[in-house]
Amino acid sequence: MNSSQNSPKNETIGQLLRGLSSLFAPEERLVYVNRDIDFSHIKVVGFDLDYTLARYRQVEMDRLTLECVLPKLYEAGFPKQFRINRTETEFAMRGLVVDRLEGNILKLDRHGYVGHGFHGMQELDRKTLAKTYREQRIGVEKARFSPVDTLFSLPEVNLFAHAVDHFNQNESQWQQGGISSYEEIWDSIRRATDLSHQDDSIKGAIRKEPARYVAFDPELPAMLHRLRSLGKRVFLLTNSEPAHTETLLELLLSETGRGYQDWKSFFDWIIVSARKPGFFTHEAPFYKVEQGKLEQGTGSLRPKKGAIYSGGNQADFQKTLRVHADQVLFVGDHIYDDVVTSKKNYGWRTALIVEELEHDLIVRRNWGLAIQEVEGQRTLRKALSREIARMKFALNAMERSRTDEGVTLEGTQIPIKDYEDARNFLLQEVARKRDELRRLSDTIVDLANRVSQAFNPYWGSLFWEAHDISRFAQQAETFACAYTSRASNFLFVAPDETLYAGTGKLAHSWWSR
Repeated sequence: MNSSQNSPKNETIGQLLRGLSSLFAPEERLVYVNRDIDFSHIKVVGFDLDYTLARYRQVEMDRLTLECVLPKLYEAGFPKQFRINRTETEFAMRGLVVDRLEGNILKLDRHGYVGHGFHGMQELDRKTLAKTYREQRIGVEKARFSPVDTLFSLPEVNLFAHAVDHFNQNESQWQQGGISSYEEIWDSIRRATDLSHQDDSIKGAIRKEPARYVAFDPELPAMLHRLRSLGKRVFLLTNSEPAHTETLLELLLSETGRGYQDWKSFFDWIIVSARKPGFFTHEAPFYKVEQGKLEQGTGSLRPKKGAIYSGGNQADFQKTLRVHADQVLFVGDHIYDDVVTSKKNYGWRTALIVEELEHDLIVRRNWGLAIQEVEGQRTLRKALSREIARMKFALNAMERSRTDEGVTLEGTQIPIKDYEDARNFLLQEVARKRDELRRLSDTIVDLANRVSQAFNPYWGSLFWEAHDISRFAQQAETFACAYTSRASNFLFVAPDETLYAGTGKLAHSWWSR
């Protein structure tokens, strides 16, 4: 054995690399960027709370929402016979669109065209989808179509799908309690859900058993500590009320070593009840929160270290930060409330939290060979289809130039017998290649369906629809500077690292191919 392998120098290098192991992460824990981010240029990093710092256990949240919403639906006129099994909560996904008029739930591609659709829990075939939405880019009629942009909305979609089925199967219950259309079904569910959040029935239950509903992330304190140790200032900006914020962060930031006295000491500024997206567009004042209550007469105060503030607005907060807008990175889970408006108004850099990214990348890795096979077969199908079209064009051109003497092509006279032989050969080739194209298309559909169901048995990948990226992926690509599966993934970003965007594909699919 080479003695240099055991030298003190090599042992020191090994210790250093092991000590830096937190900078090396699997691909599902990386931060992916759509636009280059020089992390050394970022001076201030802000975080949303719900589904950003706090990762809710989705199954428990879905069940809790159903428990809170169903009684309100009965009060609003829903028949008592309507039930939903609390285990039936896996249908909905983020990025869908609800058609309130037709009672359909849709998944769109980047251009707003429908790729998948369900009427209630019944899948719609392509002919029905084409007939209903042929000439319509979904989302233009905002009163008709409701986007599903947050994980909080998933229980509403599950309820709506089952309610549509229930009323379709029990036609006599239409008109009872004032329910006479799919719009009224959706609107009733939306109102009951909003009320369940407003009357504290959902969040109150969470505060009683926070560990049941919120997943503890041991890397979260280390991530916030690393940001602060790099000289970056950190703020919290959440729509949650003071009591809810405190309960969740006492659980998540219970590790108060490294000089942190409590959860509040991890942040330079804390803003609760921010009313996003209004925080980014309105001019509401800041109010200081003292012992869980707003301090009277402090509406003109500006946020400062060591205090919790309620309300406020981005313009005043930007002045307090004393940095350029592009030196602020805000991390949140809501494409509009957190990402679009914060970037649009003052040019903050943005990072979107997409929990589903971890599952997407794991499936993509496990099914990598099948995905490559589908893509290869689609390329072959494209070439074959083009070849058939050109052969048919050649046959038509030959037929148009045919006379009793033969065919003249490019100034050359071809005898009629030779023409007939060539024509028959081409017809046979077209027929053979059409059969091959049909078999290839069937193979592609079968394999693509199996791959799609590995992502989600109903909708496929959150990021893809048909042969293109999905509406959700297009929004993430357009509006978010970066996206990642967890807020704690910023632990794996080095202090002076520049995160470079790929070209031509979604950042995470580019990386994993």
